[in-house]
Amino acid sequence: MDSESQLANGLKGIKGFVFDKDGTLTDFYNTWMPLMRRASLLVASGDEQACLHLLETSGYISETGKCIPGSAIVAAPTDELANGWWNALLPEFAHLHARHNTLEEVTAIVEDVFLTGIGSTTQTVCDLPRFLGCLKNLGLKLGVATNDSEGSAFTTFDQFGATPYLDFVSGYDSGHGSKPGMILAFCAQTGLKPCEVAMVGDSVQDLEAGRKVGCGLRVGVLTGVALYEDLAPNAHMVIESIVKMQELLVPLIIDSTDPTMDKPTVPPFSVEYDSSFLSKRKGLEAQ
Repeated sequence: MDSESQLANGLKGIKGFVFDKDGTLTDFYNTWMPLMRRASLLVASGDEQACLHLLETSGYISETGKCIPGSAIVAAPTDELANGWWNALLPEFAHLHARHNTLEEVTAIVEDVFLTGIGSTTQTVCDLPRFLGCLKNLGLKLGVATNDSEGSAFTTFDQFGATPYLDFVSGYDSGHGSKPGMILAFCAQTGLKPCEVAMVGDSVQDLEAGRKVGCGLRVGVLTGVALYEDLAPNAHMVIESIVKMQELLVPLIIDSTDPTMDKPTVPPFSVEYDSSFLSKRKGLEAQ
């Protein structure tokens, strides 16, 4: 059975979606690497060598400009990333470490860069209001679980007009713990069972979170850092992007609607995503 048939079958009984944000709804590299460099340079007090050291110890590969899937720079919450950078200054850059009084000070620096800079760097995978709006028109509950802060997530969704379509948004600082807790909080807020929820993400951590709480469907997407072989063992299926999921979902739900009920109104929909994502995946696989 091909991936499209698997996805169509898996979507039966799904009433809600929890999306990861970075690498799933947004382009990770163009959105986050400028901010990562800016934040790490501040933590390094302007020292370029120390800045590169911080980036590399957290998963950045300077030779290729890529990141290691699952590494801190890709998957860690902001406070954990800041903690790793502060500790990484020792012992080689102890004089720079001493310029920061506490870990809380370093975390605040990183959070401020992310929160104030995200609006200028974010690139979405597709037209989010059209994409999310179409899913909402089908009666689905939609949520986001991100290791970014809740404030930064809302900054992004407000900027692109996507917030009104979301029933739930959780960041690492929202009080729900890590992503399994976020998914369960989404279920509690929407009244859905985990088996009625699909977890969609670009990382192994996203898919493992879905597995731990019993999500009915786990979908990996190739618009982030991870490759197909990273995601496949933990996913029911791996697809190019969220756009492919939507293309298959609309006819499935319309066809399965009770014939005695009015069919959901679905506006004409055509979303294009940047084909460079797929080219990037193929390029990485070839390395």
